Amino acid sequence: MGPLCAPHELCRLGDTTAVPQESVPHRAGESAVIPNPFNPSAVIVFETSEQGAVKLDVYDPTGRHVRALVNEVLESGNHSVQWDGMDSDSNRISSGTYTYAVTLNGRVIHTGKAVLLK
Repeated sequence: MGPLCAPHELCRLGDTTAVPQESVPHRAGESAVIPNPFNPSAVIVFETSEQGAVKLDVYDPTGRHVRALVNEVLESGNHSVQWDGMDSDSNRISSGTYTYAVTLNGRVIHTGKAVLLK
C-alpha cells in the first residue's frame, strides 16, 4: 500500500482503495492507526465534529513528547496524517507503544496507541 500523503502532511480522506473502509472512523470520537502495528510509517485517521484549532501529538512509552504532527485550524470532518516514525529532531524512533492525542480547541477528543515493531 502506498502512502496516502507525504510524511506528516495533512490529507483528506476519500481514497477507499488505499484506506480500508472499516478503518475509517464512523462516529465522532473515533480514531485509528493504519496499519497497527506499523513499520516504518503509519497513517493516523481521526474525525473532528467542528472547525477549530487541532493538535495531534505523539508521546513515547515514558510519556515524553515525541512529535507534533498537526497544529493548525481544520474544518470539521475526517482527516488523516502520515507519521514517518521520526521524532521532532528527525531521528528514527525505537520499537514500542506510542500514545497519540488529538485536541480540538484545547479539548482532548481522541487518544490512541500506535505500536512500532522493527
